[in-house]
Amino acid sequence: MLVRYETSGIIGRFIALSWPAALGASVGGAWVYQAVLGGTTSVKLHMVFCMVYAAILAGVGFLAMSLAPCRNRGVAILVGLTVGLVAVAAGHYFVYQWAIDGGHTPVSMLEFLRQRAEQGFRVGRGVTLNQPNKSGEFSGWAAWVVWGLEALLLILTPTIVSMLQAGQPFCERCLRWATEDKEEFELQSPGQSLVAAVKGATSLVEVLPPDGSEVAGDGPGDTKLIYKIAGCPRCDQTDSLTVKHRTVKTKGSKVENVDSDLHKGILVGPEEVEIIRTILVGPEGQGESAPG
Repeated sequence: MLVRYETSGIIGRFIALSWPAALGASVGGAWVYQAVLGGTTSVKLHMVFCMVYAAILAGVGFLAMSLAPCRNRGVAILVGLTVGLVAVAAGHYFVYQWAIDGGHTPVSMLEFLRQRAEQGFRVGRGVTLNQPNKSGEFSGWAAWVVWGLEALLLILTPTIVSMLQAGQPFCERCLRWATEDKEEFELQSPGQSLVAAVKGATSLVEVLPPDGSEVAGDGPGDTKLIYKIAGCPRCDQTDSLTVKHRTVKTKGSKVENVDSDLHKGILVGPEEVEIIRTILVGPEGQGESAPG
């Protein structure tokens, strides 16, 4: 039976520091983001800046979880959501405050958003959504759609990244993330039946190629099975095995590797790591060791 890593659910002793810091970073980022958008007249640049900002917020969520260190997915989702929501709210508030400081009639922020949506705002030339005009302005329901899509991206990105980071292997003994690459083994040109057998494996013995099987040479020459062992940088008590099937995809003149996860987070001890090493790179093995 394969034993996979499961998070402990511990929130993390520094979450009370990393969470507020993440929210502060999202507020600061919102100011810069809206300041940059204020001088943008291209819808393409608007989209690029939005994606870049979403990636930055994802990094903020990642760092908040890593530094906490938080192993609780529920808390991670809450942190990611608040980072995104604060970023969206702060961005609209800065635009509102700049408008008031610039002489706009003082109104509530919600009323300002409603007026701004009705009047429309420019994001590029010749761009129309509900075709209120031909000047590249969004207005009415189109403005709310643009804001909604932007908010969705800025909220979901840090939420997903934070949740994924909280689920990464963690060594409770050393209080370190157990994600450091230690060893990697490659099995060249595995046959299709071997790949299927490894994918359907329910024990470590079945994950590894048995003696006399179609280990190499029967499959396409540009494919391989990759066995990667990662773990705690200080001990070997939380080592885990990931198995990927790599194929090559060609698009015109561009060639890229495509990895499919067959197994993730299989816990392995020192004896099991030695078995893996012996079978894949030992005298009887047909694989090869790759830099970890």
